[in-house]
Amino acid sequence: MALRNNNTKQLSRADEGKVRKMFDKYANDPQDAQPGKIGPNGMARLLGELKLAENDRQVLILAQRMNAETMCEFSWEEWLSGMAEMGAVSEATLRSRLASLDQGLRDPVGFELVYKFAFGYGKRPGSRNLDLDYAIPFWRILFKNEYSLLPLWEEFMEKVNKKAVTKDLWNQMFEFATTVKTDFSDYDEVGNFIPHIRLSLKLPGPRLSMTSSTGQDRD
Repeated sequence: MALRNNNTKQLSRADEGKVRKMFDKYANDPQDAQPGKIGPNGMARLLGELKLAENDRQVLILAQRMNAETMCEFSWEEWLSGMAEMGAVSEATLRSRLASLDQGLRDPVGFELVYKFAFGYGKRPGSRNLDLDYAIPFWRILFKNEYSLLPLWEEFMEKVNKKAVTKDLWNQMFEFATTVKTDFSDYDEVGNFIPHIRLSLKLPGPRLSMTSSTGQDRD
């Protein structure tokens, strides 16, 4: 389920017409076979117009603002709601608005919305957890080069944890990355900040080590 924005903004009739024309430009792509929607090929053309790579964080911001239920797909209702919420009526205004929203960790409130949205957006239908081969690329997209401990976290997840990521662990990673100093000087291990694992320092530098069961749910 997508994380909702509680959007109440509306466009004028003239602006809604512009937004509809823009939607129709990318929807109903013959290669997508998804009537009434922007599908993967239409999305690729849209990203080309916006000058965005598919692994750009702004693509996740766009999906979150649209409240997209399915990856690489927008319905007309999602598109209209998202464009109204962002106040965008063209490729140029959409590009500008996405750039202004892409503040990463400098905007913890906005970043948290996108971060928590990404978990549900990336899950396989019917799954409670996010597959690790989606979670790690999503972390890289979300944090970019803004979190120096991300490579250590990835190493732990790939070599020690080796499981799909639960919603609790996904959210705890956000809290850890946004509240604990990268030198661990304010990390309260006694408080068991992340219940599934503990962070420990091992010379010659910090490493993530397992000291208790991960306790993760299996699909």
